[in-house]
Amino acid sequence: MENKDAPIPMVMNQEIFENIIIEQDSAKYNLHLSSIGDNITFNLEYDSNNYVKKTSLKEIKDKESNAIFLHYSCKDFIEFLKSVAQMKKLSIIKMEKNLIIRFEAPILFKVHIIEIELLNMEQYQLNNELEKLKQEKIELNKKIEELELKHDKEINELKNEIKEQKKNIRTNKSVVMQELIRKEIEKKMNLKVKELKKLYQASFDGDSAINFHSRCGGIKNTLVLIKSAGNRRFGGFNSQVWTSAYDNYTIDDKNAFLFSLDKKKI
Repeated sequence: MENKDAPIPMVMNQEIFENIIIEQDSAKYNLHLSSIGDNITFNLEYDSNNYVKKTSLKEIKDKESNAIFLHYSCKDFIEFLKSVAQMKKLSIIKMEKNLIIRFEAPILFKVHIIEIELLNMEQYQLNNELEKLKQEKIELNKKIEELELKHDKEINELKNEIKEQKKNIRTNKSVVMQELIRKEIEKKMNLKVKELKKLYQASFDGDSAINFHSRCGGIKNTLVLIKSAGNRRFGGFNSQVWTSAYDNYTIDDKNAFLFSLDKKKI
């Protein structure tokens, strides 16, 4: 009977360590190979120095061998290097600072020359530090972007809050001013203001005397609101009728008053 609680076997990445002797110019050099998973590390002792390359087998397949070792695992590739070394077809090429491991791979009656560059240990460490710094820079830039987004969001929220507060202040001031004007009209006229009805708006009805009098002529108890080109807001109340019967004709109005919306004064 099957035990459902039995542990499931896990497949772990196998670690491989191999040492290959390269014979060249009456000397022997040790090439240490190690791998875990798809990553493989080369370490060569040469003239009291170490030369290193740590890479994935995929990179070697793609960049070095034109997919010659397409179906090779790291274990297969290391075994292949061992056989090449035994045939003395694995050699070292000295460069100015680095080394190149060079070998032949005869595939389908054609010999492919494979070269893998190993870095001097000092340069390898510098490259590692450089990669770390690059990664840290990427992470730092990411954090900066996150902080900038957060900052922009907070700034926008603050702007919206200030805008809303200003709107509320303007609304409150407007309500206060409306109440002052209403009380002043009721005080002077000894009547109750029930509602305001818009008769005329210059920007909508046309900015001319004819348009004005066609809508306001003969009507009394009117409130005028003005916004100037200089953004000043003011107005007045007139209890007498508007007329254009005579030029330079004025009517006394003891109930009339002026007000400033900007200064909140009557």
